[in-house]
Amino acid sequence: MIAPERRKAVAVVLALVLVVLALAGGTVLHAGAADENGSDSLFLPVIVGSGAGGTPRPRITPVPGCAGVTQIPIEECNALVVLYNATNGPEWKDNRGWLAHTEPCRWFGVGCAPGAPGAPGHVRNLYLSDNRLLGEIPSELGDLHYLEILFLNDNRLTGTIPAALGNLGSLEELNLHVNRLTGSIPTELGNLRSLKRVLLYNNELTGPIPAELGNLSSLQSLYLEANDLTGSIPAELGNLGVLERLNLHANELTGSIPAELGNLRYLEELTLYRNELTGPIPSTLTALIWLDMFNFSETKICVPDDPAIAEWFAGIQSVSTSDITCTSAPVLNAIDNADGDGDYTVSWSADDNATSYALQEAVGESFINSATVYTGTETAYDVTGKAPGTYYYRVNAENESGPSLWSNVESIVVMSNP
Repeated sequence: MIAPERRKAVAVVLALVLVVLALAGGTVLHAGAADENGSDSLFLPVIVGSGAGGTPRPRITPVPGCAGVTQIPIEECNALVVLYNATNGPEWKDNRGWLAHTEPCRWFGVGCAPGAPGAPGHVRNLYLSDNRLLGEIPSELGDLHYLEILFLNDNRLTGTIPAALGNLGSLEELNLHVNRLTGSIPTELGNLRSLKRVLLYNNELTGPIPAELGNLSSLQSLYLEANDLTGSIPAELGNLGVLERLNLHANELTGSIPAELGNLRYLEELTLYRNELTGPIPSTLTALIWLDMFNFSETKICVPDDPAIAEWFAGIQSVSTSDITCTSAPVLNAIDNADGDGDYTVSWSADDNATSYALQEAVGESFINSATVYTGTETAYDVTGKAPGTYYYRVNAENESGPSLWSNVESIVVMSNP
């Protein structure tokens, strides 16, 4: 039997424990402890942790290698150990300390920040560049919620970029370049508003550039070159207000340069070469007054015959062009059909940079349901046998960069059959 004096002392201690638990949001279960006479003489609290709203918080079981670790949360230690095991850690170039002791912040490449007094610290930096990592990036890295710097570049990593990296809300630098990563760029990376540098170049990434990357308001450098990316350049990249470097070369991108890239007023470097891009350089790019390098060689982007573009080029330190000049919209001549019959000729001005022309015909000036009646190198087309009615025409010039704007519209009225 427990002495009354001792019961009183224990009761005081338990009361203090209950107060602390209540303040911490924990749940207290009432469990009895019987004395040798079987009387319920002492009640012990059983502690169950809880999260927001009183929801029970499951205990995280440490993986082998994290038992006894108190320097950082077990969740973060588990993520590090999973990375080690998934990327052939025993064969890393440098694996000093890893799994050898219970202080992960002293493991090679791991940098930590101290926690509050009496609380564990957190992993802030992970520098494992050029360290012979072999394997796939585990999704558990998304549990390093305080991570600011991630360097896994120049290794032999394969597989996809885990979408769970989109959970790293404190991340400022993501360096995965020079690996063998495949698959698409996760749209979840657009959640990382603290990102300043994203380096994914020299991988085997496919699919489009996610428009969600336009949400990265702190981004200064975006390196996506030397992959197999397809689709167009998202106009949303024009939202990256502090971007300084945009490297998209050596991919399979198509379409034209978005006019919205002219909003990148701090841009210093823009590389687009070795893509399937077409169309003219937008006049909006002349607002990029800090641009030092612009390379669009080995593309089908054309240079407009525009004095403002020429003046802008002159102020850029390094410009590499496609050597293609854009075509200009031809001038469609007035159509002579004085006798009102269905035989007449449609002609237009020549463009020195054109390789062909396309003539469209419609029965309404909006050109809904229009038909292309001629494509070729000539600058005139003979129309014969048209039925009575009103016909509208327009023409454009084309070269390897694509078509020009449409010409002016001319119409003709046919009164009778020839």
